[in-house]
Amino acid sequence: MKTLHLVIIIATSLVLPTAFASGINTMPDPKFHVILDKNNYQNSEKPLLSIFTRPNATVNLLVLDSHGLQKLDKNITLENGTVTYSFDISSYSPGICSVIIEEGTDEIKLNFAVGLTPTGGGIVLNTDRNSYLPGDNVTIVGTWNSNTLIQLSLIDPNGVSVKSMQIFSDKTGHFSSFDFSIPYTATPGIWRLDGTSGVSHSSVNITVKNDTGTQIDKMIIPSPLKQFESGITSNNVRCRQDLHLVIKTEYGSPACVKPDTAQKLIERGWAKEIVSTNHPRETQMELRAYGFVCCGLDGDLLKGYLSTSNSFVSNATVQISTNGIVMGYAKTFSDGCFQFNQWNESKLSEQTDAFLENEKKWGVYKPFNLTFTAHFAGDKNYGPSTMQTASTMSLTAVPMAPPQLETTLTPTQVNLTQGSSTNFQISIRPMVEQWNVPHLNLYLEGYPCETDFRLSQSSDNTTASTTHPALFDGIMSASTDSPEGKYFVHMMQNGTNHFVANDIGTFPLNVMKMK
Repeated sequence: MKTLHLVIIIATSLVLPTAFASGINTMPDPKFHVILDKNNYQNSEKPLLSIFTRPNATVNLLVLDSHGLQKLDKNITLENGTVTYSFDISSYSPGICSVIIEEGTDEIKLNFAVGLTPTGGGIVLNTDRNSYLPGDNVTIVGTWNSNTLIQLSLIDPNGVSVKSMQIFSDKTGHFSSFDFSIPYTATPGIWRLDGTSGVSHSSVNITVKNDTGTQIDKMIIPSPLKQFESGITSNNVRCRQDLHLVIKTEYGSPACVKPDTAQKLIERGWAKEIVSTNHPRETQMELRAYGFVCCGLDGDLLKGYLSTSNSFVSNATVQISTNGIVMGYAKTFSDGCFQFNQWNESKLSEQTDAFLENEKKWGVYKPFNLTFTAHFAGDKNYGPSTMQTASTMSLTAVPMAPPQLETTLTPTQVNLTQGSSTNFQISIRPMVEQWNVPHLNLYLEGYPCETDFRLSQSSDNTTASTTHPALFDGIMSASTDSPEGKYFVHMMQNGTNHFVANDIGTFPLNVMKMK
């Protein structure tokens, strides 16, 4: 049996970098994905790299050691659209290395550690370098006890925690995170990364330096000339949000000018075009996990929304991870909604086996902690965003308390075809008089994206009692894009009896493909 305890965190992309693809300005094609079998290796091991893309595509594989020296440069053709490749690291010096994969203009960069071993004396934290600029990604690797939860926090010079997250060490004691970055609005000075596990604690200081660029709208933008001289093409130069990018007629060099000036320069022949300068907009994410009373993750739904301050982000790819392990990817719909329920529990077997073995020693079986992470890497229009929510899963059978409210659904299952709607009724009756709920207000959660509902009371009776159940008429509707499948919708109440749980049960929803 499993119980869920939800922790909802809402964060903006301002402090969150890419965890899957880093150091790039464009979002890879959703079919272009790269996965390392793990993040930490000894010199005797060979990293296993899995690449997924379109059939017959050719990618370039580049590997850099901890000193930034090139160790491998190879072109690989993927006849079937996927390949698994291993490479030798026996000569690599200890530290953080990088693997870079390119397909056309798209690029993915993954960091991994070589030669870092647990010391046994305490938590060991390492970063990929000692100093950073605002907006830089921070790679963290370290060692501690095996299969242990570690709390990582990024602290600014004023002692304020900018970002905090939990990760698990693997069976060898290694852990890593690519989910931290220095905010664009960061104050220069000495920052700190904290690692905490139980009573053990470790810190490492990093230096955040000032940038010479101009800070506009929380984005630090170097001058057009500096960008151009660094190798950025004229068309890709970025301007302040109040300026337009133009290309000089004579030399093709870039300039950032006011809108009215840009038009005059083109009319006089000094500039030949105005280039669109849409800057990446900050994004934010909401995330919730909905669990069905069942052993394992089967029936669980992870649902979230990706948006900016005034619009939704559609058609974006969101990476879904559980306890630091990538489970798959979700796509946002027109309203920014995304969902995931295609779980592969075998990926968690190492963690759950170690957890059960440890619990067996003490003879006390506690729930297994789950941390779900949704990550949007960002693209040329939208900045990155990451969100986490937590729950627990019982790995052994545990007795369940009897329900406080008896819920009856008519019909017993809601069958809904894409692009249509259907009616249903819910009856709610307390099991004993002490659980009567005055002014019961019913609402639903955990239903799939592109699906909506409307509830209304069948009578003027607003109290659910043992003699008079509360009745609600419902209409569930689905768009033509609503994901088909079986779901368990949660019935929630917020009446005035505070001794009755808010989550009062679930009912099955079957979304069927439109004929």
